Amino acid sequence: MQRSVVALVLLIAGLSGASTAQPAFLLQEETAFTGCGIAMPAKSTIEDIVTEFQTAIKRRDREQFLSLFLDPNRTSWQAVNGDKVLETKRKTDPGVLKAKTNPDATPASFIETVSSRAAASEEDFDNIRISGDTDVAAVSLDYRFKLDGKVRNTGTEHWLLVRTEQGWRITSVNWSIGTYTP
Repeated sequence: MQRSVVALVLLIAGLSGASTAQPAFLLQEETAFTGCGIAMPAKSTIEDIVTEFQTAIKRRDREQFLSLFLDPNRTSWQAVNGDKVLETKRKTDPGVLKAKTNPDATPASFIETVSSRAAASEEDFDNIRISGDTDVAAVSLDYRFKLDGKVRNTGTEHWLLVRTEQGWRITSVNWSIGTYTP
């Protein structure tokens, strides 16, 4: 009986393709399907959004940056201080909170700050992870935000996106500040 169950499991695994490595995304296709039949977003299209995000910051391109968002004035734009960063910041400002809502914090206010700084801004990403289906997606990535080439803060970002008639648009950006240099 036990051998029959094991043989059946191996047969099913072999038929479903579980025994061979299959990519979670197909770069040339609009969508890919996981082994369980769930459609995934096209990785290359969402990777393009990530690249455009970086490029717009580096070029201080307000129009390009804001075009990445469904509604730049209503997008969730939320930071959270890591415990060590919170401890450091509280040495000079005891009122600093771990996370605080700020209705004035938007993609538009961020790119305005980037554009008005004398210092060059740049954000590097790695460890990019994408999941979702054909209409909603989540991107998680590790970041390093730099001013004039010097790392200012690092952490992890999580974006939520929706696919519109005009393509993928970001609806939410949340990030941790794991390290911080004032």
